Amino acid sequence: MRASAAAAADSISEQTLIREEMNTLVAEVKYDLAHAAVQNARANVYASLGLDTFPLAAIDGNDFDGLKRRAGQLARSQRGAAEASDA
Repeated sequence: MRASAAAAADSISEQTLIREEMNTLVAEVKYDLAHAAVQNARANVYASLGLDTFPLAAIDGNDFDGLKRRAGQLARSQRGAAEASDA
């Protein structure tokens, strides 16, 4: 953000602006990769503990809409648990 404001004020060159924007993109990709690695590690811990994040009981006897609804409920509960552990 700072680089684009400086570019608007013509105080930095276009090359510097492009470099700073690329650095920002690289930082965002690195953050996303780290987040994916954390999610993968969490899944590995769950698997090693034998925890089932999507129990088969949720599938039995449900039609597609029921499965969609149940998957959404599980995703929301896991998101809430993840947010509580991050706090």
